[in-house]
Amino acid sequence: SAGVEPLASGTQEADALRRNADAVLHADGTVTEAVPGAHGAGILDLAVPAGASAPEAARCLYEGGVRRLLLHGGQRLADAFIAAGILDRVLAYAPEGDASSRPGNLLPWPELPPGFAITGAARTGGLVRIEARPDESGGSL
Repeated sequence: SAGVEPLASGTQEADALRRNADAVLHADGTVTEAVPGAHGAGILDLAVPAGASAPEAARCLYEGGVRRLLLHGGQRLADAFIAAGILDRVLAYAPEGDASSRPGNLLPWPELPPGFAITGAARTGGLVRIEARPDESGGSL
């Protein structure tokens, strides 16, 4: 299917991402601790007002102690944070293929959101993980 889909929960890659985050923002607006119970009672305040914009949600969570937020909700959720300019890293996953084959258009962006540059790539669990960060050089590849 076309578009950005969340990485399946329960995979080694998803578990590793959660271990390195404080909280997870889901497509429905709910926020959960990335690793339940990892911070201890009262350490994080994960309250976000219903219908909050991406910047409002980020501000509320930062004030509540969250320093690393994982977005788990696909294109619609990611687009709001990209448009607000508050995303510092993108991990895109594509199915592994032959070196000479070319995957179909899997993402709404050509490969990465506008303004991001590839900083790494690796094979993991039958997928190719592409890491990107905002392109501060002002140029394009």
